[in-house]
Amino acid sequence: MKKWLASLWLYFAAAITSAGPILHIPAQQLQFQVAPLLYDLPKNISNHRKIAVNDPSHSDNGNETLKLSRKVYLSGASIASASVASDSPGGFAVNLRFTTKGARDFAAFTRENSGRSIAVTNKKQQYLLSTPFIHNEIFGGQVQISGVQTAQLAHEIIANKQNITFHLIANADTVDNEEYQEISLRRLPQNHEAVSAWLYYPWKMTSEDMEQLVIEKISASEPGEWADSLSEPFYYKARLILNQQGIKKWQHRSEAEFYLLIPNQNGRINVSGIMHDQSQNSIILNIFPTQQDVDEFVKSVRLPQ
Repeated sequence: MKKWLASLWLYFAAAITSAGPILHIPAQQLQFQVAPLLYDLPKNISNHRKIAVNDPSHSDNGNETLKLSRKVYLSGASIASASVASDSPGGFAVNLRFTTKGARDFAAFTRENSGRSIAVTNKKQQYLLSTPFIHNEIFGGQVQISGVQTAQLAHEIIANKQNITFHLIANADTVDNEEYQEISLRRLPQNHEAVSAWLYYPWKMTSEDMEQLVIEKISASEPGEWADSLSEPFYYKARLILNQQGIKKWQHRSEAEFYLLIPNQNGRINVSGIMHDQSQNSIILNIFPTQQDVDEFVKSVRLPQ
């Protein structure tokens, strides 16, 4: 997809004339953000947050490499029982209930590691089951593994609950510590092409940094392989116009890959790459071959009326 967009951009940079803007959407009506994402483990995990995203270009449901504590803080011996639960939308979850001692140990573990990310694994089957962030001490002696694609997989996790282990994920202070080791585990298959990504949360561009979203209709002035395949002699460009705060922020951005993040009804985030422009006050978000593609995009980024 990115290669297609890149070649399309190069072609039209030399061979188009603009037909002008056809739609203006003010910033207060928009519901997306522009932010840097990583699909590999960041060097400094303390300023990144792991999120579930829908990104077809990264939906391989393959392995994930993490630096995990060699120490096992809780194991299957601490789990008294496990059960299958429903998980919106249309998926499944596994509820784990700890023994009395396991509940005390888990409360202490989460209390002592508040502000850290942990990994729930099944190393025997080479599964990475979950990587939650610990906000504060967790009481009650129960945890849930969500996002399980099928009931069969949920029951498989339960049948092998004795192999479940809990580890700390290395942060900036411990990434080079010998008490942590790099390990590659299989991610659980997900519905809706969901994958995990690391969001760099200190930097993001929201509606507070935007002036408006403009949809431009562009006419192709010269024939070409891509232009000949168009259903009409036009294509459409989504351009984000920044305000002064946004311009300053964009000028001081890092060299990271930036993405358009759009919340969806499934509680996840739709992701697509953006196209950088030479303009200092705007960002090219996407290019569309048809009016129908534009309508679907506008519906996804606009707040419900």
